Amino acid sequence: ADVNNVISLKYLIPISAWDMDLAPMEGLTFRPGKEDESFIFNPSGQILDIKDLITGFATDGSREIPIITPVKDSQRTKTHEGTKNVAFAIYYPAAWTNSPDIESIVADTCLLLKEFCSRVTYTIV
Repeated sequence: ADVNNVISLKYLIPISAWDMDLAPMEGLTFRPGKEDESFIFNPSGQILDIKDLITGFATDGSREIPIITPVKDSQRTKTHEGTKNVAFAIYYPAAWTNSPDIESIVADTCLLLKEFCSRVTYTIV
């Protein structure tokens, strides 16, 4: 979470991080949330209504489970001290001009992960 926050503040962009072991999935799809879609985003059980909010859904067969947004991420998949497999979604506007390129943001993220995590391997997709 700290790496996520540092990069997000440095580049002024939203980033989601989630524990991949808590969201077994075949894939990830992004789309606006629909009417009556939501998820719990903190330990006290507060709910985020995701209607019309760009949302990342873990896909498993025909199921879509909402887990991340640029605003808040699902409590179900939040990283924690024991997280071993983490994924990041960088919400980078396609039409952004006069800004750092996405490659720099990813490189900085990987650099911090290597510095602060004991064993880091990564794949960029």
